[in-house]
Amino acid sequence: MKDEQLKNIWNMISDETAAPDGLHLSQEQAISSRSGSVQNKIRNMLQNDLILKAVSGIAFLTDLLFYHQNPQVIYVCIGGILFLTLMTTIQWKTLAGLNQVSDPGLPTREVLSNLLVYLKRKSNLFELTIASSQILIFVPGLLVYYYLVYGQVKPMTGLSFAVYTILILIGTITSYIRIQSQLKFHIKYIHVCLSDLNDNALNFAFNTIETQRKQDNLTRLLVGLLLIFGFVALLAVMKSIM
Repeated sequence: MKDEQLKNIWNMISDETAAPDGLHLSQEQAISSRSGSVQNKIRNMLQNDLILKAVSGIAFLTDLLFYHQNPQVIYVCIGGILFLTLMTTIQWKTLAGLNQVSDPGLPTREVLSNLLVYLKRKSNLFELTIASSQILIFVPGLLVYYYLVYGQVKPMTGLSFAVYTILILIGTITSYIRIQSQLKFHIKYIHVCLSDLNDNALNFAFNTIETQRKQDNLTRLLVGLLLIFGFVALLAVMKSIM
């Protein structure tokens, strides 16, 4: 959505926003209300995915119970739990950071500035850690399914393994693109709101983002490599036992 469209939407919201007693809210009050909605949406996105990761952890532990006599499956589960722990830790820290920068006790322009900087810097971590849930739920879920249906790990042909791999890739990439699109919209919306409130705060936010760019690029690279490594390692070990 273009900036001009976002401004038009914002103007409509500002005109129609009224206090309970029928008086119109100030521009800052209205923006504060709308930015709080954005923060809640992003926070809920992370919290819901953490719940999904918790389900993944339960599934891995269930597999350890089901296949306690199968060393190879145990290796898959231990590797999966380690990978899950790493992704969950990163995501939990990003959520804690989001709560910190969006402290409701701060002035609206400061909250928006902090939020813009944080989202611009951490959006890739959000996308990668949330996308990782696809493989983290698929692998242990498949093992649980095999035990409940066949009582053991079912041998997998080359074709079926290729199909499962493609399905996981499609799910991971689709999840990544979906989260990326949502975050881009929220970032653009905050950008427009902040520009209406204070241009100096917007310039400060951009300067802060630029100063931390190298460090953020390195972090994104490392997390991306971890995601790829975890993806390939889990699939490779899974192929060896099926």
